[in-house]
Amino acid sequence: MPDGTNVSVPAASGPDQAMSGIHLVIAWQIMRVQSPQPLPGRNGEHRRKTSQGLGRFCYSPRMNLSTAKPFGSGDASFQAAGGEAGLRQLVDNFFDRMSSDERFTTIYDLHPEDKEISRDKLARFLCGWLGDPKLYNEKYGAIGIPRVHAHLAIATAERDQWLTCMTESVAEQPFAPGFKTYLMEQLYVPAEAVRRRCAVNVEQVQ
Repeated sequence: MPDGTNVSVPAASGPDQAMSGIHLVIAWQIMRVQSPQPLPGRNGEHRRKTSQGLGRFCYSPRMNLSTAKPFGSGDASFQAAGGEAGLRQLVDNFFDRMSSDERFTTIYDLHPEDKEISRDKLARFLCGWLGDPKLYNEKYGAIGIPRVHAHLAIATAERDQWLTCMTESVAEQPFAPGFKTYLMEQLYVPAEAVRRRCAVNVEQVQ
């Protein structure tokens, strides 16, 4: 997304982004807390032993098994996240972690004093961004993620703080392993767009 744009960040249904260094870190952080680990298979698929020891089954790590739809198709991602309730649980975990872990003090302090509004806004945004109710628009109006953060000094360090906090929060949710990785790959896109939009603020501070 070019700097200076006022349009909303595209939903997660767009083309998958290339796995950069930060993507590999995200994938590793998620995978290391999961058990059992998926075993590499053919054609980009993975295999996992069934808990009953009845052999192996194949699945696509980018598919919602409950709907048989690829993530990013329709409301597959929204459903994979547990709907609005699941996303609010994720957001609460995210903000609780950010407020209690000194690693994230910088980004926590960038938020307005009323964190309950920030929680509500993020949860509502994620619902619409992942393909279902446009709850943010209903209450707060249209949003362009880079634009609403344009007044902040957000550089690579702040972007990575946000992604690390969210990665650790996502890892604790009862999401499918493939969806956890997919979600963090997609969240990197708006996070990087914000960093690029705020680059001029960082330069002025320096």
